[in-house]
Amino acid sequence: MAQSEARRRAASGPVGLSPRVLEWALADSGMDAAELAERAHVTPEALNAWISGDDRPNRTQFAEVAKELARPEEFFFLPEPPRTPSFPAELRTAADGTPLTHKDMVAIRRARHIQSLVSWIVEDAQQPPESVMALRSIAPTPSEDAASERFRDWLGLPDSYHGTSASGHDAFNRRREAIEQNGVIVMQSRLGRDGFRGFSIADAWVPMIVINRQETPEARSFTLMHELSHLAVGGSSSCAGVSAIAERAPAIERQSDRIASRILIPREDLLREMLSTRQSGALEDLQLIRRIARRFRVSLRASAIALIDQGAVHRSAYGEIERTHPATDYPQMTEGDNGPRETRVEKRVRELGRFVIHTIIDAERRGRITERDVLDYLNLDRDSLPEIAKAVGGL
Repeated sequence: MAQSEARRRAASGPVGLSPRVLEWALADSGMDAAELAERAHVTPEALNAWISGDDRPNRTQFAEVAKELARPEEFFFLPEPPRTPSFPAELRTAADGTPLTHKDMVAIRRARHIQSLVSWIVEDAQQPPESVMALRSIAPTPSEDAASERFRDWLGLPDSYHGTSASGHDAFNRRREAIEQNGVIVMQSRLGRDGFRGFSIADAWVPMIVINRQETPEARSFTLMHELSHLAVGGSSSCAGVSAIAERAPAIERQSDRIASRILIPREDLLREMLSTRQSGALEDLQLIRRIARRFRVSLRASAIALIDQGAVHRSAYGEIERTHPATDYPQMTEGDNGPRETRVEKRVRELGRFVIHTIIDAERRGRITERDVLDYLNLDRDSLPEIAKAVGGL
């Protein structure tokens, strides 16, 4: 239904939305009726009456409900609800069983919206996803060391590089770009301090990783490689900040954390750094963890895992980090990596990534989608298109 028609119907008195669609959207949102009613400033009794079809909302109430459910208003005039949920069941809770918030689930739905378009574009162009197939071939490796080596080969980042960039932002951006160049979407979203660290969504053509923007760039690098490890086995996953060392953490989460740590901190490089450190004098466990984290531009947790695996620090050091640095990976961040003056185009590039933007713009140039589609998906005005096209260039 055209948006103008939806608005016309909604403006003509009580809004005749579909009760079944409203019920589906509520179930898909991750909220219960009481929470939605509170958010939309209506009574639970009124909301239940709309779901049962015994009553209808007025225009203001309808707009509030649509806003809180993060759905376009025309969605609620569909004759039938969608047949399937908007995202896989395995993404409805974090890997450790932690329920996701409504904000988290909205972020997943929006990410899948972008992924579905990019996947269609790539499939439509019949571009062989050779790098994606190569990613899946990494999973059967017999050891975590062998897996991390194959991941580094796939990424094309030399062992000598890794954390030698001038800043954690530079290191993260280069790691992100290496993954994007292999045909994997990498987006950043503000999932909140109480949300999960990131999620990955498998796809035959274009897998996706979404990172929590609230993390430090060093922690984002760790989450990035953790989710990449999940994609190698072909599954979707949402990951909370579960201690990788804790026995309560699922085995796949502990394994993904160890692989991520070894990708970011190659074993030979780590051994050389440890030898250099010993020559300059003994360090306490936390001092050594901090030094390795600075050297490789990774989080304290990634550093601790690498050193624990080598027997260089005691396992209790990880718990000490969790106890003494609970907010280390969630500082107060500025609006953009380059400070508060980030432009709208720069923000879109940071959020969506160069791969997504380049693929969408290229599809419009080839006549596969319209300029209106580009503007809608990138949430930009027409005057910004030349600037963002220049910003992403070619991949």
